[in-house]
Amino acid sequence: MHGLGNEGAVLHQRDEGCHGVFNTVNQFLTRDFIETKEGLVFAVVAPTMEEGRVLCALRYQRQQGGFRKLTTMEAEALLMREAKGYLFSSKRCAARLHGVLSEDIVHHHQAKERVKALLKSQPHDPAEAAAIACLQWFASEGIPLDQLGLSGSLLIGAQGPDSDVDIVTYDRALFRRLQALILKAIEDGRMAALDASAWHEAYARRGSALTFEDYRWHEVRKANKAVIMGIKLDITLVVPSKETPRAALQKKGITQIEATVIDAEGGFDTPARFMLDHPKIAEIWVFSHTYVGQARAGETIRAQGQWEEGGQGMARLIVGSNREALGEYLMVIDGPSGGCPSTQEGSPP
Repeated sequence: MHGLGNEGAVLHQRDEGCHGVFNTVNQFLTRDFIETKEGLVFAVVAPTMEEGRVLCALRYQRQQGGFRKLTTMEAEALLMREAKGYLFSSKRCAARLHGVLSEDIVHHHQAKERVKALLKSQPHDPAEAAAIACLQWFASEGIPLDQLGLSGSLLIGAQGPDSDVDIVTYDRALFRRLQALILKAIEDGRMAALDASAWHEAYARRGSALTFEDYRWHEVRKANKAVIMGIKLDITLVVPSKETPRAALQKKGITQIEATVIDAEGGFDTPARFMLDHPKIAEIWVFSHTYVGQARAGETIRAQGQWEEGGQGMARLIVGSNREALGEYLMVIDGPSGGCPSTQEGSPP
């Protein structure tokens, strides 16, 4: 098994109280980037500010001639060494995360604006060419491009030969239309499904507590990845959970459960939510991008994560409760179409 080296699993600012609307002209949307005067580029992880800070995670450092992408450990070490002021202890979320004061932001890299700018320019490399081709095709199929954003390395021009095209949408219905278009494009040859090599690369990059075969089985069902012009495409939904903010719950420790999913409507949201038929735990919240969209209503899942409890018996399981999310996972073990490969073989993850 592998621990989650997953950049999607940002510290547990993951309480629903960390999500909401920042009511300014320049709203900070999840997966936008913000850059500080030191040349540090953070990915926005929630649109609500706390104590005047944008909640975020350090991803890149500007250097002469471009950007250096940082691993989780590198980001933490850099901030501890050079910029401790961006390490933030959130009372609302009961966690230490990254937080940048609005006055320290010198540039807001907006995912939506990057789409507009790219479509007005000539491509400089294969990743930009693939992104333009993809967006133009989506537009020809009736997708409103003003509801899409470009995130990841393409957002700040840090892309390289191995970069993906990361397209973001902010609406569930639109996300489902994009999923259908990806399946259509693969069927008619406009795009290609990921081959074994691409899946192995994605597995190694993302990290997962599941076996490779289980990881691929779940990912293929999500219909949010393809290859266009030789470049991997990834579609992400970043609609925040529409939950009324409330205080962080009491952490009870890591636990494993099996349950039936009774509602997966929010399964691709940020965070993803799965409602359960379980005697103690009513829902699973997923903050690791690896396990977003992992299950469907009517399927039986096995999950391991942080058990949290609140008042009046309210309880939930968090998958991706910290950056590493070691040993935390969500997998389908049974359902109308069966479970993932290891469950068919009778071996647990």
